[in-house]
Amino acid sequence: MTGPAKKLLLAAAALAALLLDSLVVVDETEIAVPTFFGRLSGAALGPGPHLVAPRPAGGVLRVDRRRLLLRIPPTEFLTSDKKNLLLDLAAVWRVTDPALFLQRAGSLAAAESRLVDLSLAALGAAAGRSPSEAFFSSQPGAVRITHLADEVRGQVDAAARTGFGVEVTAAWITQVHFPWQNRESIVARMRAERDRIARRLRSEGEEAGQKIEAEADEARRTLLAEARREAEVTKGRGEAEAARLYAEAWRTDPALWEFVRSMNAYERIVGEGTTFFLDAEGPVMRGLLEGPSPGGKGGVR
Repeated sequence: MTGPAKKLLLAAAALAALLLDSLVVVDETEIAVPTFFGRLSGAALGPGPHLVAPRPAGGVLRVDRRRLLLRIPPTEFLTSDKKNLLLDLAAVWRVTDPALFLQRAGSLAAAESRLVDLSLAALGAAAGRSPSEAFFSSQPGAVRITHLADEVRGQVDAAARTGFGVEVTAAWITQVHFPWQNRESIVARMRAERDRIARRLRSEGEEAGQKIEAEADEARRTLLAEARREAEVTKGRGEAEAARLYAEAWRTDPALWEFVRSMNAYERIVGEGTTFFLDAEGPVMRGLLEGPSPGGKGGVR
């Protein structure tokens, strides 16, 4: 191989090595920012192959672009009604401005540390403005944990975006604890509250029971009154019908009617088991033996 050819081959090899050294492949989970002599020197690079300044002058700094979970350990806060509570907070965050992130935070650990500080400050302020019923209560609609977590997220997100290029996409209060020294008094207060509710429910039940009994008694009296009225009406109708039948019977056969009326009178006068003697020629015996006379003239007078 001649000298010029060897030089050309060496130049090609050097150029290939330079190109390979300048080639950077960014993973889908990352954002890369090119650097030149340690300074950021360009826009962020998305996933895929890119050419940057070769080393040692150039290079890239990689930042995780995924959503990350931040767990803040239980921390004690004081509510507006002077109750101590232990609150757990969780947040989801991600890097949105890699250049600002690298300049102000530099690493995920440093960003998480700053997020913890911002979250604790915002959560403490939110707890200090809220009563303890906003965190635990038996009253419907009194608990406002979700609303308070949204307030904390908004404050932390605004500070993190402008401060070090981080977006907080979600936050929630995972648990509410009571400090050990306060648990006995809180449990006693909760029991007293449950006893008060139980007494109120029993009182309402007794009142409802008395109302139902009074309504049932009133309904019974009404039904009895209506039944007695119907009975009197029916009795009156029966007596009127009986009187009509009696009158019709008397018009049809007055002698028979006089005889039956006499027998009814005897039945009412003479009790059961009574013995008495009748004159064979008397009107009673004639009525019993002969019956009513033709034309309504005979019978008992």
